[in-house]
Amino acid sequence: EGLETIGNTVFRDCTSLQDINWPDSLRSIGMWAFCGCSSLTQVQLNENMQTLDQCAFQQCSSLSEVTLPDGLANFYANVFSETACVVKTSNISYYAAIRQQIEAGKKLEEQGKNNFYKDVQVKLLDAEGNEIEGVVFEENNYRYIVLDDNSVQLLGYTGDMPGGVLRL
Repeated sequence: EGLETIGNTVFRDCTSLQDINWPDSLRSIGMWAFCGCSSLTQVQLNENMQTLDQCAFQQCSSLSEVTLPDGLANFYANVFSETACVVKTSNISYYAAIRQQIEAGKKLEEQGKNNFYKDVQVKLLDAEGNEIEGVVFEENNYRYIVLDDNSVQLLGYTGDMPGGVLRL
């Protein structure tokens, strides 16, 4: 208890690390903090977590599922690159950012280049924690999702909110 930050590269390549019990006081995980922790299977981020820095969980090849807390304020690039995990979030911005990384990776793969996001999946959750499937788009300060049956569902209004944060 009392630990607020896990610094850059602190547990990098710690291949024997399998599970972590986070203190409630933890607010930030630094760059490459757990990169290469190939035995890490589970990450349960606490609700007080505010920052996941770049490549924090890169190459955690055994990591299967992560749910991003609602209060997360800073989510940097490639946090989960080179993993095979399912990332769950109710934050539309983080969902969109991960989707963009996945799509960019597919384009790189088509060009014969390395796709670091080829095994990552992202799932958008509603306020009750249920999964929403489909494609998200924004128009006139409203966010919508196109579901698999081609119906459109309103996700929320983004205008007049700090940083355009979506409220589900």
